[in-house]
Amino acid sequence: NAVIFAYNGIELVGITAGEMQNPKREVPKAIRAVVLRIVVFYVGSVLLLAMLLPSDQYKAGVSPFVTVFGQMGLGWVGDVMNMIVITAALSSCNSGLYSIGRVFRTMANNGHAPQWLTKMSSRHVPYAAILAIAAFYLVGILLNIWLGGSHAFDLALNTASIGVIFTWGAIFASQIALRKKKGRVSSLPMPGAPWTSWAGLVALLAITVLIGFDTMTSETGEVFMLGLWTLATIPFFALVLWLGWQKVKHNEPKSELFS
Repeated sequence: NAVIFAYNGIELVGITAGEMQNPKREVPKAIRAVVLRIVVFYVGSVLLLAMLLPSDQYKAGVSPFVTVFGQMGLGWVGDVMNMIVITAALSSCNSGLYSIGRVFRTMANNGHAPQWLTKMSSRHVPYAAILAIAAFYLVGILLNIWLGGSHAFDLALNTASIGVIFTWGAIFASQIALRKKKGRVSSLPMPGAPWTSWAGLVALLAITVLIGFDTMTSETGEVFMLGLWTLATIPFFALVLWLGWQKVKHNEPKSELFS
């Protein structure tokens, strides 16, 4: 779940393509930059940590970077790492507000969401959609009060991971469906398509099955099958999405998908 959540947001490369002046040039450049950052900051960090300390020196619940700097006598770096984590969390919230706000407004323009979500400020900010998303952030505060910090985080992480998997799966499925209906739908280079989309769907299905084995241990030592409970919510959300689609699928969009 943590790995899925860590890669959440890479789809923003495609979402922001609509605001690029030259997407044919900028999208491949952005994709290469994302891959480079993954190799440097994720793979590179793991290799560096493996070379600095034996694996048994790292403890669950403690940042490996804090452990390394603590061994070097730089315990104050832990506070710096906490600031970095908080900054990353705020950045994630900000990117979520941007991307989902854009998607909500587009859905409203196409008749697939309430029309009040199309409202824009004088500076062309989709404030109605952003406020609607911000309301869902309050759920996190309520969960933190109800379940406690660590358990609320585990539950939110699992739920968010399912949402990310659904989003990526929808992107793969849309790519396959559009290619089947329209043929080549973009001039951008997409080597391996559509087979890479099928491979992605299979990988996401395997990850979903693995999530079912995730557990959470309470303070009393009781083991809670968090993964199974998370997967059990999928039919409910799928039903809600299906009912919503049945209500709006006959609405006429205000703009064409391809222009």
